[in-house]
Amino acid sequence: MTSRKRGHAIRRRRSFQIEHLESRKMLVGDVSGTVFNDANRNGINDPAENGLAGWTVFVDTNANGVLNAGERSASTDINGRYAFLGLTAGNANLVEVVPAGFAPT
Repeated sequence: MTSRKRGHAIRRRRSFQIEHLESRKMLVGDVSGTVFNDANRNGINDPAENGLAGWTVFVDTNANGVLNAGERSASTDINGRYAFLGLTAGNANLVEVVPAGFAPT
């Protein structure tokens, strides 16, 4: 139970899942969001649902669902927030690494 964004989970080595968060068309700018424990699985960050610290979110530039060398990544802060600042023009495919024991909503 993870993200406020809906996506597709892909199982990967080390008992991780990858959840594709979304694709955004940008000119130049910043992208930010929150990874949270969606306890009631409704896809909404309700007041009682806490952010998840230490999760990896990355810009999947080659759309292969794997964090590759050279792809920008961020770890969520204590409140589950992440940010990518100064991204260049184009689409930004954001993906989160989903640890074992969690399932994307």
